[in-house]
Amino acid sequence: MKNAGKACNNRLYRHIRTFEKIVKNYFVIYKNQSIKMDSNVLNLTEFRWNPFESTIYGMYHGTVYIDSDYYLIGTDDQGNKICYQETGRNGQETMFRQTIGLYPGYEEISPEANTITLQLYEVKNDTAHQVSEEKMDKDSSDDIYEESTTYVYDGGESPIDSAIPIGDNFTIQIR
Repeated sequence: MKNAGKACNNRLYRHIRTFEKIVKNYFVIYKNQSIKMDSNVLNLTEFRWNPFESTIYGMYHGTVYIDSDYYLIGTDDQGNKICYQETGRNGQETMFRQTIGLYPGYEEISPEANTITLQLYEVKNDTAHQVSEEKMDKDSSDDIYEESTTYVYDGGESPIDSAIPIGDNFTIQIR
């Protein structure tokens, strides 16, 4: 039984060491990067990065249209192509999440990277690849109405193939 306790303690030690490594490699960088768009300004305010995911937060100032998708596309200083897709919009607040493995050719940020350079891109809603639209009628007992649209792309094809750059590129110092 003496060895069983030691084995359990070793596993616990490994978990603690893994957690310490994650915390050590977790970065929150506050940024104030404004990008002028047609009818508003996107102000990127926070960059979060750890070995498992990377997220950029921001705020829209002005009219927010929902007929476009937005991406932050660029490279790290080690040459890796990276892409962030806008995944959450709540009123004026927005969030871009890194798309590791989602689109061909885009990778995660290198652990050795010191900077990333990004450019905002707009992709108008793509009716050529739209395959279904689901509408749920408003139920008389509540105020819910929901729409869902699905897009399908062939292998090697992605929505960012038709992306249009907006504003200038910018660099984030991550170390």
